[in-house]
Amino acid sequence: MANLTGAILALADLNYANLSNANLTGANIHAANLTRARLAYADLTGASLYAANLTRANLGNATLTDADLNRADLSGAHLNGANLTSALLTGADFSSVNTSYADFCGANLTNAYFLSSTYFVSGGPFYDSLTNFTGTGFDPVAAGWTLTGGASVPEPSTYAAIFGTVILGFAAIDRRRRKVA
Repeated sequence: MANLTGAILALADLNYANLSNANLTGANIHAANLTRARLAYADLTGASLYAANLTRANLGNATLTDADLNRADLSGAHLNGANLTSALLTGADFSSVNTSYADFCGANLTNAYFLSSTYFVSGGPFYDSLTNFTGTGFDPVAAGWTLTGGASVPEPSTYAAIFGTVILGFAAIDRRRRKVA
């Protein structure tokens, strides 16, 4: 397993490279050519893949948490089982991407295109209430994606109820303390 943590591979030609199981945490792979690269099980947490060419790349079971894939070309890529939690995918090309069991919870897919051409062989990809599909015209429900519980933001009234309960608790403690004194 190659350790390329924080490596600077911007603009590199990694066409057909075998980076399976590599640790690329925080790597700068900006605008690199990763056409048909093998990145299965690679750790790309926080990596910058901005405008990278990942055409037909194998990212199966890769970890792309918090990765920057804005404007990346993912056409024909395999994302089966990939963890894209909180990844930035604004303007990314999803033409014919295999998304079986991929996790898009909290991902930003604003203006990503060709999401409707994604497919999955078995289990559909996951998303949550924080996944941003703005500007895509994509309906994950109609496409068979799986909505998970994920993180949810409480309503303001919930905060008010909690705050009110805490205040009442302090008032009761203060009242009991005054009776004892």
